[in-house]
Amino acid sequence: MVHRHTRHKRMVMAISLAFGLATVGTQAADLQSVDSVLTRVGKRSATEAKGLSPAGTLMKDVAAFRARSAQLSAPVAATEWLTLWDRALELGPQRATTDYDAYDAATRELVGPRSLLAALPAPEAWPLIRAQATARAAKTPENTSALGLKLLTEVLTRDTTAARQSLAAFEGVAAGKPGEREFKMFAINNTQALMHKLYGSREQIADGFRAAVDLGAKQSFGNLVEVPDLVGLLGEAKAEALLADGLKKPVMLHVPEGVATKALARKLALRDLASLRKPQWGLVDSIGTAAFYEEMQARFDPRTDTPTSAASEEEASGDFPRRQADLYYFLDQVIAGRHAEAELAMVRASGDGDWLMVPKQAMAELARRGQNAAVHAYLADLLGRRPQLPAWDFYLEQAGVLGRSKEAIALLDKVLKRTDLAPHLRADLQEKRLEALLGADQVDTAVAGFRALLATPPSRDDPKLSERTSAAIRLAGLGRVLKKPEWSRLGIDYATKAVAFPSSPQDVARSTTLRSLLVELRREGRGDAVQTLVLAELERDSDGSRVKGFEAIVPDTAKRSALVELVGLYDAAARPADVRRMLDEVGLWGARDVAELAAETDSMGTPLGLMAARALKAGGNASAATAAARAVIAQLPNHDPAYQMLVDLAGESSIAELDAMAARDPFEERPLVWKAVVLYRARQFQAAEDSARRAIAIDPSDGEQVVNDRLRAYAVLADVLEGKGDPKSAQGYRRAVAAIRMSEQADELHRLGLYQRAFAGYRAALAEFSDAYCIQSRLAVQLGKQGFKEDALKHYRRAFELMPDSFGRVESHCFGCESVFEGPSAQAVAEEVFTGLVNSNTTKPQAPYMLGYLRKEQGRYDDAAVLFRRAIAMDAMYLSAWRQLNDLGNKTYLDPDERDIARLRLFELDPRQRHVRYQLDEVADLATLWRALARSGEERSAPPEPVYALAASARARQLALDSLPPEMRMQMQRYIDMQSLMTDLARNSPAAQGLAGHKLLLGTLQLMGAGGGFAGGE
Repeated sequence: MVHRHTRHKRMVMAISLAFGLATVGTQAADLQSVDSVLTRVGKRSATEAKGLSPAGTLMKDVAAFRARSAQLSAPVAATEWLTLWDRALELGPQRATTDYDAYDAATRELVGPRSLLAALPAPEAWPLIRAQATARAAKTPENTSALGLKLLTEVLTRDTTAARQSLAAFEGVAAGKPGEREFKMFAINNTQALMHKLYGSREQIADGFRAAVDLGAKQSFGNLVEVPDLVGLLGEAKAEALLADGLKKPVMLHVPEGVATKALARKLALRDLASLRKPQWGLVDSIGTAAFYEEMQARFDPRTDTPTSAASEEEASGDFPRRQADLYYFLDQVIAGRHAEAELAMVRASGDGDWLMVPKQAMAELARRGQNAAVHAYLADLLGRRPQLPAWDFYLEQAGVLGRSKEAIALLDKVLKRTDLAPHLRADLQEKRLEALLGADQVDTAVAGFRALLATPPSRDDPKLSERTSAAIRLAGLGRVLKKPEWSRLGIDYATKAVAFPSSPQDVARSTTLRSLLVELRREGRGDAVQTLVLAELERDSDGSRVKGFEAIVPDTAKRSALVELVGLYDAAARPADVRRMLDEVGLWGARDVAELAAETDSMGTPLGLMAARALKAGGNASAATAAARAVIAQLPNHDPAYQMLVDLAGESSIAELDAMAARDPFEERPLVWKAVVLYRARQFQAAEDSARRAIAIDPSDGEQVVNDRLRAYAVLADVLEGKGDPKSAQGYRRAVAAIRMSEQADELHRLGLYQRAFAGYRAALAEFSDAYCIQSRLAVQLGKQGFKEDALKHYRRAFELMPDSFGRVESHCFGCESVFEGPSAQAVAEEVFTGLVNSNTTKPQAPYMLGYLRKEQGRYDDAAVLFRRAIAMDAMYLSAWRQLNDLGNKTYLDPDERDIARLRLFELDPRQRHVRYQLDEVADLATLWRALARSGEERSAPPEPVYALAASARARQLALDSLPPEMRMQMQRYIDMQSLMTDLARNSPAAQGLAGHKLLLGTLQLMGAGGGFAGGE
């Protein structure tokens, strides 16, 4: 038994070392004692209430109704719901208040009609509510509240004919001041358009577009009209008639989807230019539209976009469609060699900004037309003459694409010799030069530039302080990875002085900079310096916006982060007793139990719950340590160290728990990985192999994991195969893990700007294991950007060949792989590989999925939909295929019923949206949505169980509460409870508000003037 225990400890230690589970070590002797720290931060802290307000009473009753409505008969539920609805309307608009009893955690606002949408009883009660609503509206046809309730119930019961009639009735009662009537008509039209979108036939959607045009033409605002994919809906002939009619009205068309529809609208606008009442700058959104631009520029005053008005250029500068049109006209003029016109267009496109934003699709179009060189040459000439123009980022990007970074450095050096540069421009160009030098591997020259940039001590009045501080932290990182400690010292010294300047907690840039500095110090093993910094943060005066003495009740998030960092230092230094004392004796956590803070992480990404688990385990409190590990897993379900803690403590008894986790989320592979570890330790090799292979199948690339944790299943499988006596197979998996570790080291070089050294690292990783698609694609993307086209295409081909076997039911792109389909050359190779695979009659759903992904990137949305449907037919659990199909609805017309199926399937497969994102606010079948939400609520996990009491913090909070007047004390307690409930709902059920977030129902409330819980509605 002793021998087996010793072998187990060695094996755990080997796994921990291989995956870097222990954070960067901190020498215990370097840290101040915990007594010293607690002296500075740990000891400081600080009757019956009146009856509930009417709003608080209503909220209490609404919450009670939600809890028991499922047990009520339909007639009783309908009657009680209507009573609550009437009470909500009687309250009227609610103002922001400290009456926390009146806040609804589900809607995150004050109780009101939305709260009743989140409390709707089962669909069986909806016809009964409708009958009463219809009777009410018949008695008071001019009452908008009665009419709104009637419309609401007609939408719920999907009687679109009756709902449209009610909308028409709203038009009749939309009286009042002219401006008010105009606003109500705008709301009516929006609601009508959404009804058409969700329930209308193709022709009705077209009718909705026609109505929107007519209304937009009558209004003083809301003249921008969204155009559905009319060609896809109706065919070109009918679409032409609708678009031609719309272009004659004083509206501006926006065509967000449908390439053919957009091209047709542009053609008709050019043909009928003389009759346009408004300019259509939004149709100038691609290269090759210069003729259309010039005709509109001649037709309309370029300052105002109207033939006669004299509005200022300042008013016109905020017009995004016009700025976008200027950008594409600029590119067209560069390609045509008309440089004077291009220069003027570029100035217009950049407006008052200091940079030129070029859309991704424009970059791809330049590459497709082979015009990158022409643009690069023009920009080099232009910036050499006028360096103040905001085109440097665009120029440097083009230089990188063409492999001309050295030319870019030479141009920057030439410009920086000028004596007439403004100080801020000189500083900007110096920073861009440093970036270019690092990319070209001229490190010593770059470091000389960093030294010059940081030669003057930091000043609070320096407008470039944030940029200089970021450069200093990068210099420190370069010193670390290149073994140049003097560089690190220079960078750390500058950054430390910079973050010491007074600032407000709301200073987001400083907060980000501070965290970056802490990370760099931790990576260098400088725990003492980190401790000094975070203690200073804890003692930093607040900006006065917080009430003094309330920190124990409502924590300062910046100071809580500093406390977590302190605990992280003691955890990394293997001082568990000091961790426990921080938990026990600090009074400023603003929480009662570790469970509330389990997912709070230090700068190295270690959760406080895991730190607590390690300290509690070391102190012999195994049950609390196990509870802490469970709390971390519940909130961070892919955090490997928490699983390791759980299986170390629970052993083989953890298998049932891991199985339950895997069943609850079939797209999270971590429970299966660690089940394989437990089975391997028990020498159940075949069962361990099965579990590891199941984990790999979920997401073979494992791209969601952090450094040192990717491909853990492969490492476990290698151990299992060796245990089974198959070392040859095991070696292949070990090489894959080694290659990923090498590529992660290259990622760090890439992050610091050492691109050429990063490429060398990627190549070395491929030499170790060439079948890693993510390394192949990463290298291909970066080689392409550097202009090495032929080399890039070789790696693209291999990446595409590996992709079908590297993608599971949910894929996770790794760093650098997201743009793998950009550019015509890469797409041509992908076309060949994926088409061949699909035509081979493979049974792998990844084959049509990958070809569908390519078709989507090419803008061939209908073809992509066919392929995603094929992948789903082959595997109904293919989560990513469902997501892609749903997302296509934003690009081309999909039948609303099909989109409902996709959305509800996504909700069924991933209700907490841990793996994919989707919206339920436009689901047409509200009854089915309600039932899906109800099932999800029943399956929702309970609030976290207590883990370990934060004794001093709990006492401090109670003392602070006791010091308040009775009424305020109760309000603060209710605030705490409400915040806890909202946190639990957000964590466990993103769709907790149910139908209260549905766009059509919210539109109905808006028509009633009851759009939200605060005054003014939505």
